[in-house]
Amino acid sequence: MSHAACKDFASLMVARFFLGVTEAAVAPGFSLFTSLWYKRKEQPLRHGIWFCGNSIASIVGGVAAYGVGHIHGKLAQWQYLFLIFGTITAFWAIVMFIFMPDNQSTTWWLHEDNKQAAIRRVASNQTVTHSDNKYRMYQLVDALTDPANWLLALYIFCVNLANGGLTAFGSLVVKGFGYKGLDALLLQMPAGGTQLGFVIVGCYLCSQVRNIRIIVMFGLTLTSVLGLALMYALEPSNRAGRLTGYCLAMGYAANMPLGLSLIPSNVAGYTKRSTVNACTFGAYCLGNIVGPQFFSVAEAPQYTRGIAASLAGLCLGACFIVRLRFWYGFENRRRERQYGSPDATVLFVDQELTDRENKKQFRYLL
Repeated sequence: MSHAACKDFASLMVARFFLGVTEAAVAPGFSLFTSLWYKRKEQPLRHGIWFCGNSIASIVGGVAAYGVGHIHGKLAQWQYLFLIFGTITAFWAIVMFIFMPDNQSTTWWLHEDNKQAAIRRVASNQTVTHSDNKYRMYQLVDALTDPANWLLALYIFCVNLANGGLTAFGSLVVKGFGYKGLDALLLQMPAGGTQLGFVIVGCYLCSQVRNIRIIVMFGLTLTSVLGLALMYALEPSNRAGRLTGYCLAMGYAANMPLGLSLIPSNVAGYTKRSTVNACTFGAYCLGNIVGPQFFSVAEAPQYTRGIAASLAGLCLGACFIVRLRFWYGFENRRRERQYGSPDATVLFVDQELTDRENKKQFRYLL
């Protein structure tokens, strides 16, 4: 809401900085909540459900922004936009603060026996069922020396080169296709709808079929590569083709909930998981910082260099995600040779073992 009071570049940057600081806890926090309540096979769809808020916001937000753009009052139209959306966000934050429990043990709508049942239900994950709030330094070292952590972080960084550019310059890119004014803002709705479809289909498939998460992520990355290639190669006069490419380019966004679901599914130990979350979102933020730097005003409205950089990032991301799948597969086969199949009757409800400590029982999901 404070954006509406900004008068110059400096004040806008201060508001944007604190917006980023306060927003940073949302996705990793939701991911941790999801891991406390759901089994590993259930997590992709649940991550996808709450992540759909981004796609729905693109659709509803496009219509709302179009309507707000026609308000004629004492304030500028963009100021009304921030005040209205900021008020809605602040209201829902209060609702979440009051009603959202920290974990199963503090859930006000469950009886004590049901709280224990909820904890034991996810004990088969061999990960974290609840936190004792102790920080374990050795788990931090475990996270920082785990190749899987860095492969996932590098993937997230590379694909978010596209996210940073297309999010920050989305309406300007669409405007470069030949659409003008508020129509360019409104035409981001099809991209939001396409993104929503990718999220629902991708997360549902991964919940129904075992060990296809990384394959689906790879396929969605290639879909985005195709979309950006269309945006880059088609003639400026081909507005429909380039807009189609823009919609297909949104396929990578569905990989964010799938990538987030890999962390609670494949990282055990509360401190280690928190650290991997931090690395992943650090890479996410860095990609979103670097990506827009390739979009130069001098290249408007085509933004050829920005689109090429986004395309290169997605291609590199595809290489890292394939390498991650090979790493998980290699580790699973090595553990099978050494220890045989895990015993499904062994549950770790109160033990804080990492996935690399619990080699006998823990197997990575692919």
